[in-house]
Amino acid sequence: MKGLILVLCFLFTACLDSGETLKIGVTPNYSPFEFKNQQGEIDGFDIEFVKELAKRLNLKIKWVSDYDFNGLIPALLDRKIDVIASSLSITPDRLELIAFTEPYYFSKTTYLKRKDNTNLSNKTDLVGKKVGVRKGSLQEQELKKNSKITIISLEEVEKLFKKLNQGKIDALVVDNSIVMEQVGLYQNIVAFYYENDGSDGYGLGLRKNDKSLLARLNAELINMQKDETLQKLIDKYNLP
Repeated sequence: MKGLILVLCFLFTACLDSGETLKIGVTPNYSPFEFKNQQGEIDGFDIEFVKELAKRLNLKIKWVSDYDFNGLIPALLDRKIDVIASSLSITPDRLELIAFTEPYYFSKTTYLKRKDNTNLSNKTDLVGKKVGVRKGSLQEQELKKNSKITIISLEEVEKLFKKLNQGKIDALVVDNSIVMEQVGLYQNIVAFYYENDGSDGYGLGLRKNDKSLLARLNAELINMQKDETLQKLIDKYNLP
């Protein structure tokens, strides 16, 4: 009977007891949310957020950074990881494949250009231009709707900022939360347009049948909001 219970537990939910290990999928190239610090350790807002959740649930963490951003959901569905914690926006398309926790952060989309570019003042001005986006992002999905825009998509946002600064692309469309840190490095880059990113915020991604784990994560997420631990993390990383 015990063996049958264990099999059913594996098939239908992540039955993680206190002290067990969660495999967390992350792509550490999206500062300040997830990145590798000077010691080569995975760090950032998402990382500290998940560490706090795990601490409260008495769960251990194994960080898995073997997958690019587009590979995280397939890895989750293949049971290579248990949770995605990588600035994953909650969207209808993704909800068809996986489950999400309650949102823990909301962001907007920012359009950037070089200061000396007087031809861009609105998103409609991007027609015929080369525009950089993070590969697999909501911004990439949105821009693909316009076939008259040449999209340059890369995994690492830092490389996109360098391309814009060097004049190799005309504009960059990114999540507003990463703009402050990067723009501070490039005085020649400015924002020229803002809009909602069309998502329901960032959430942790789980398999749909992991209902018990989802409920536990949501309960502690709500507690972190109530005791302002989450807000303190947002303030720590100067997120808008």
